[in-house]
Amino acid sequence: MSDQITSLCKRTVVSTTPVQPEKFHHLSALDRVMEPNRLIQMVYYYRTPPGRAVGAVTKKLRESISELLNSFPMVAGRSVKNDEGQWMIKCNDAGVRLVEARAKGSVEGWLRRVDREKELELVHWEDMYYKSYFWSTFYVQVNLCSK
Repeated sequence: MSDQITSLCKRTVVSTTPVQPEKFHHLSALDRVMEPNRLIQMVYYYRTPPGRAVGAVTKKLRESISELLNSFPMVAGRSVKNDEGQWMIKCNDAGVRLVEARAKGSVEGWLRRVDREKELELVHWEDMYYKSYFWSTFYVQVNLCSK
């Protein structure tokens, strides 16, 4: 991360309902075609509603993600390869990583001066361990702007 962005914390958000043991999610044909890309980086910008503490917003986000994981357990799983060498998701309640960071300035100020390189600094990235089982399939990153 750059000097414009300070990492605050990294957490794991899990579902509130345990998944069935030995449940797997097989990837679709489109998922397998996308495999060489391996990474889709997206940045969404939101303003904190007036009168709401930033911590309250991230708490609500964590609760919402936890509820979402009840219906989509594959999001909280880990990537493994089957006997044919194809990737699939083992649904094991391992959770989604949530990264919180603070960016200097306001959302409006950032958007006025942002370019692709600066925006990519917002995206959290960790290299995959030699065993993909330890790597979270999804990361959610919250960047809080300070004025």
